[in-house]
Amino acid sequence: MDTRLPRDAESEPDPGQLFSACLAISLRFLSYRPRTVREVERRLEGRFPPLTIERTITYLNDLHYLDDEAFCTQWITSRERRLPRGKTALRQELTRLGVQRELIEEALEQTDEAVNARNAGRKYAERLISRGSSPQEFRSRLAAYLQRRGFGYGTARDAAVELWEDNAET
Repeated sequence: MDTRLPRDAESEPDPGQLFSACLAISLRFLSYRPRTVREVERRLEGRFPPLTIERTITYLNDLHYLDDEAFCTQWITSRERRLPRGKTALRQELTRLGVQRELIEEALEQTDEAVNARNAGRKYAERLISRGSSPQEFRSRLAAYLQRRGFGYGTARDAAVELWEDNAET
């Protein structure tokens, strides 16, 4: 299906044709990964009239192709599994993607930052141990590493102490 619109200035596209083209572009955009409402809006802005974009977003919401709450939960779960981040970093990522602040805070309440900090620091801790780092150097480097990944100072410090103790026992 050709989703391009006529470029002739005198021909006004049919509203149904506009909606179909807008929907096709949206569905193709959603086929790669789940998206937020704001991401889809950004993709369509400038290409279609605001009313057509609004109709398309409403239609996709009704079909449950767009759900910012589910997106937020899925994003955090994926991060916890693949690349753990602190609440600060997760909040920034989700805000950048256009998720509403209330949905972000609600989803972040379900996360255990201490567990995520230990998981995020485990590999780096092993590297520091294998290099023969002193306890002080280990804790300071690992805490700094975790803080750069969005964990608070207290959480990063506690995770560094726990990981040192775990590695010192083995």
